Amino acid sequence: MKSEEFPDKKFAEKCWTHNLPQLLDLAGLKADFEASLKADPDLLDNWDAVKEWTEESRYARTTKAKAENLYEAITDKKHGVLSWLKLHW
Repeated sequence: MKSEEFPDKKFAEKCWTHNLPQLLDLAGLKADFEASLKADPDLLDNWDAVKEWTEESRYARTTKAKAENLYEAITDKKHGVLSWLKLHW
């Protein structure tokens, strides 16, 4: 949304979340993302790692391997979740 726009309060409240699947839906990207997941098994594997992240999980102790796996699932240039999102903003 543009900085000069005043957002719908109910919509803005729904966006105040760390629930990644919900945010995809609110952004209107759910259908496109689901189609991309079907077409790209590597993106699907990365999404499976990323979608389990929660605000609380950022404080949980985890192994170095799991942390690196999550980071790679997000940042992979070809099949990463963030790479896909950047194509749509």
